[in-house]
Amino acid sequence: MVPGHSLHRELELYVKAGFTPMEAIQAATLVPARALRMESEVGTVEKGKRADLIILDANPLENISNIRTVRTVIAGGRAYQCAAL
Repeated sequence: MVPGHSLHRELELYVKAGFTPMEAIQAATLVPARALRMESEVGTVEKGKRADLIILDANPLENISNIRTVRTVIAGGRAYQCAAL
């Protein structure tokens, strides 16, 4: 299993099964935060919440496979350019 790749594939399979792209993304973010009762800390991008983020070159709401167009990863408060990695 390859981190990132397996999550991308999981989201694509959710959409193939009938989820909207937004529902698939929420299944990986907001839904687990709510299940763990941590939605005040994580699960959405809001001021004061902890977050690791990805910046994409294409909109995953138009096509969930665009989740694979990662340009930048922000983790632990640092930005990493994928092209440089």
